[in-house]
Amino acid sequence: MRGHPDWNVDVGRFAHYDLDTSEMAARLESIVTYNRSGRVVHIDKCTIGVRTWEVSLYGANAAVGLDDGISFRHDKSMRLTAGSDQDARTVIAKNIPIWNLSKVGMEFTFALTGDPSNVIIALFYFDGTYSYDYSVGLFFDLTNMYYEKASGGWEKLDDLIDLTEKTQYWHTLKLVVDLVNHEYVKFMFDSDEWDLLGIPGHKSESDSPPHTEPTFSVGGPGEGTNPYANVNDFIFTIDEP
Repeated sequence: MRGHPDWNVDVGRFAHYDLDTSEMAARLESIVTYNRSGRVVHIDKCTIGVRTWEVSLYGANAAVGLDDGISFRHDKSMRLTAGSDQDARTVIAKNIPIWNLSKVGMEFTFALTGDPSNVIIALFYFDGTYSYDYSVGLFFDLTNMYYEKASGGWEKLDDLIDLTEKTQYWHTLKLVVDLVNHEYVKFMFDSDEWDLLGIPGHKSESDSPPHTEPTFSVGGPGEGTNPYANVNDFIFTIDEP
């Protein structure tokens, strides 16, 4: 099994606290070699549906629900189904308090079970005056990966191999950003890593109270289809190196 973290300490189905000591114990006993930097402050196995998430549905028949038949290592997973028309997208978001201003990481494990056109992870940081947006998208229809530029819009990050045929394969995405300097740090996809250090996020005015907001979205081509992806194991970390 590759590319998956080992934070499976006994936290129930979702938790929201600092796992510094137990995380160290998990690392010492684990044979998994995936990047495990940072201090874990939030875990969600994505097995209790939308109760701990904010959901935005775009397009006909867009939905979020539990899937008992597909999961990485739990009894179920969360299925995100995109709409079937021109607004084809489904987004889940979570409000994470700011534990400290540091380099923070967000991580998802997902499977391309229903042939989506794209998967996008984004971290929004609100300081009460501005919003700083950091996004990385895997666009399977374009066979490219992109990140959001400081001016808005997308900048190509790298080529993307065709993953849509391997529908039962589970993948891990991790994005690390610097909340102090308002810039990207790095992006990881399975066993590959891209250095984004020094690239600023997209800044815009916002009076939202200070918090961070990690998101995961699934998009489709519309055209009468409802593609989907399954998600397990969301992890949020602080004090990334």
